Amino acid sequence: MALFPRTLAAAAALTAGSVGVAQAASVTGAMVVSATVLDTCVVTVPVLPFGNYSGTELDAQADVSVTCTGSTGWVMDINAGGSGDIASREMSGTTDALSYQLYTDASRSTVFGDGVTGSTISNTGSGVAQTVTVYGRVPASQYPQAGAYSDTVTVQITY
Repeated sequence: MALFPRTLAAAAALTAGSVGVAQAASVTGAMVVSATVLDTCVVTVPVLPFGNYSGTELDAQADVSVTCTGSTGWVMDINAGGSGDIASREMSGTTDALSYQLYTDASRSTVFGDGVTGSTISNTGSGVAQTVTVYGRVPASQYPQAGAYSDTVTVQITY
């Protein structure tokens, strides 16, 4: 009978060892992740290079890129630049000026305006870049002093 108490003692020791091992437990919870997307727009404005002018009519164009959040309505206008007058935009040189105009259409019949005078372009954002082509023209029969001429206009997106 001495064997029975040893077997019982060994079994008790094994059971006691397994009771001391911790069992893993878990619990879960839901985390709400949220954000509010605001109406927003980004505009990329390139250079409009007319190139060399020699007294004959000179046309050029540049593509403005407008990216607005989906369904955001926007309006694009262009100010008068250094001349301060939409009807008579001018590039300045060292002593003279060179007249030019910006248009909303390829036929160059509708002056691109500043939101007060001239015309604007409007659209609705789609979340991807939208292109607005700005058409420019330097009229013929201008003979200012030779040299470089430039102007800076502001392209504004109102949304």
